[in-house]
Amino acid sequence: MRRKSAEVPVLILNIIGIVLLVVFGWKYVSFSPNVNHPEAMIPMQEWEAAGILLSAGAIPLLFANCGAYLFVWKDRVKGWKRLLFFLPGVICFLIAAHYWLYSPSAR
Repeated sequence: MRRKSAEVPVLILNIIGIVLLVVFGWKYVSFSPNVNHPEAMIPMQEWEAAGILLSAGAIPLLFANCGAYLFVWKDRVKGWKRLLFFLPGVICFLIAAHYWLYSPSAR
């Protein structure tokens, strides 16, 4: 019974994390370093904000993925398929690492 009560908050945290990952990941990935009007740096500002928010959210998303791995659907999902719960956290870490290693101003 205790595991069932932990399943709902963990699922909600994972869904929120995945939605935020998709929103900010899309803003980050869709950025183009070619700025048509250099005096208007709004696209760069959105890219920076998305990169910082993805960096800040990587650790909490990984904890939510660990909770999902430990508590959610243990009887239905078996074996290596349970490792797919970590996929959003890994994607978030990869995007955050790219943000910290890549600088469009270095070109």
